[in-house]
Amino acid sequence: MKKKLLLVTGAGASIDFGFPSVAKIDGLLTKYAASTCNCPCLSDPYTYLKSCIGYKHDNTSFNYEELLYLMERIENSQTECNDDVSRKLFLLSPSFCRVFLNSYRNLRSILIDKLLDYMRTRSQAWRNDPQLFNKFQKFQHFLLYSIQKDYDISFVTTNYDNILTEIFPKHNTGFDKHGVFQRARLYNDPKWNKGVYLHGSVHFNMRDPSGVNPHTIFWEKNLASNFNQNSFGRSKVYTPEGNQILSSTIIAGLDKTKQLLKEPFLQYYTLLDRLVFEADAILFIGYGFNDIHLNNVFSALTVKSKHKKKVVVIDFKNNEINPMEYAQNNKWNRAVQYTLSFDAANLRHKKGKTKYEIATSPEKLKKLKILEYAKGTHHNVALWYDGLMSACEHADRIIKHL
Repeated sequence: MKKKLLLVTGAGASIDFGFPSVAKIDGLLTKYAASTCNCPCLSDPYTYLKSCIGYKHDNTSFNYEELLYLMERIENSQTECNDDVSRKLFLLSPSFCRVFLNSYRNLRSILIDKLLDYMRTRSQAWRNDPQLFNKFQKFQHFLLYSIQKDYDISFVTTNYDNILTEIFPKHNTGFDKHGVFQRARLYNDPKWNKGVYLHGSVHFNMRDPSGVNPHTIFWEKNLASNFNQNSFGRSKVYTPEGNQILSSTIIAGLDKTKQLLKEPFLQYYTLLDRLVFEADAILFIGYGFNDIHLNNVFSALTVKSKHKKKVVVIDFKNNEINPMEYAQNNKWNRAVQYTLSFDAANLRHKKGKTKYEIATSPEKLKKLKILEYAKGTHHNVALWYDGLMSACEHADRIIKHL
């Protein structure tokens, strides 16, 4: 019987196939916001709001989801924004708040809709690009022939794109052949092969707003079909505190724990805990370890289970000369250590049959095409810094740690 592997992918896993990085999405939203705003005093409302909260021209530490969340907070504040609490919360003057409420109202909904349209366009385009399709085939071979030789694979992705959909078209997503979500299909299926789109998919659609249950999400196989997600034109859901939650087919922003309280996101999140617990190995690809609600689930790796789990993290690092042990100011370094519960001081690597127990830089590890690793009580962790395509080309070195 094959062992069970859980594949977890984030934005970094799709960049090779023409999908945008977090930084590029920030640029797209800036462009969309500028074209949407009808206020003559704010030609670039997105960038202006970033400057109000301290971001200048250096976006290396900026995540667009922070700004979407800020928009939600201001949208949920008092209309005039002239009370002391609002001013202290947003560090904005009453005059700016009036401008904001006139210029930015519903901007968050519009930006999310445009982002989803863009991702759907890219999901239809990559197959027609020979270079991107060649990379896809490498990734497909890596999973279906190198990894799946020893493991059955379930996948969990925070991405909206269709890359894993194309690689695993028969995985159980909970949607039936008519596109209707049925939780029993997930919960009662004894097979391991599940497909979990934690934050939504380009295939998610909603019915016509005038129909019955207009906010129900269903699966639309044909990406060229008419999509009715249109969170801008749909009524919002309100929490007991009076906050608004968008009626959208994707989850975006920092308030994900509120947004996932609907079908199928709630069922996916519930299933995630079981998948992490039952997996014999977990392979992270391009995951940024930024989502606390997911990191808390992955932290359960430190709990004793039936087998000692093996964890491999594939990511891409620039030619950093400082080993992780000496680069604790790096946000990703801190997050991966905290989530996967290992000490960078214990990282080691092997070159051939020789074991080196000294701290090594990502730059050197990339040149050697090897992983560094740390052994724990209940799980082992190994890290590859040379990106997804390089990992596919050196699949044997990845598999050794799984």
